[in-house]
Amino acid sequence: QPPRPFGAFIDAAMLNPDMPEQRMEYLSKRYMPSMFGAFAIGEVSLEGMRIEAIGVDHLSFGRFAFRDFSIDGLGEFSIEDFGVSVRGQGAMRWSRFAFGDIPFGGIEGVEKLIAQIDAGTEPEPSSFIPSLGYFELADMEMQTPDIERLSLARFRIDSTAYQGVIPTAGQVALDHLVLPTDAIQDPQARRMLERFGYGQIDFSMFIDSEWQTAGNTLLVKDFQLVFGGMGRLAAQFALGNISLEAMQSDVAIQAALPEITLEDGSLTFQDETIVGTGLVLLAEQMGFN
Repeated sequence: QPPRPFGAFIDAAMLNPDMPEQRMEYLSKRYMPSMFGAFAIGEVSLEGMRIEAIGVDHLSFGRFAFRDFSIDGLGEFSIEDFGVSVRGQGAMRWSRFAFGDIPFGGIEGVEKLIAQIDAGTEPEPSSFIPSLGYFELADMEMQTPDIERLSLARFRIDSTAYQGVIPTAGQVALDHLVLPTDAIQDPQARRMLERFGYGQIDFSMFIDSEWQTAGNTLLVKDFQLVFGGMGRLAAQFALGNISLEAMQSDVAIQAALPEITLEDGSLTFQDETIVGTGLVLLAEQMGFN
């Protein structure tokens, strides 16, 4: 039940179709938030669709859906079992693309935004820019004229806290991004990897971080880089004197670099083959058997 019944607004609009524009605008701003707040959608989905288009060899998806949609927020939007291919351009498929847990502010948020606009003040970005709870892309494969095959098992972002529109806590996980070495654009890096005998790169990453008000501290609780078949890097650290303003752009963070301090940290490297292979190549260059 909305906090302000809107029956009177509907009656007034029906009984007075020639109502002065100023009066209609006033009633709309007063009652429309409650009208939108009276409705919600549990779930809507469309399954098994194939689309034909000129120049597109294949375009289809298994399921398109959104759920828990209302003035209070969006539970999830998702596209599953998607595939597209264009002759001469490439192809892409994924099992799941989704984002969700997005709050809209509810009736109070809309009323606050209307009040700010009426007062002639610039609305706060947090009052109309929704925060993203999570984003996920799973089981993706891509092929282009330059890349024979690129695959990704999973990429997911979870944002668990915000300050305004800036995410201040969460996790980022990237699992098994696999691409051939010859797809690397940097010639020097590509030659080095080929010399080491690596025909493909299998990269994974995980970051769990939180910004703390005390000391403007960025606490990285878990940081992992994994190169399959090569080695693994793991770290934990805390950086001080990083303000919210500094995290808003690359320019701001570069300007803040002289003031940033390393409060604590640890670093671990686990070798699989890259160190041993590098030593063998070094020995060969130095003429050792």
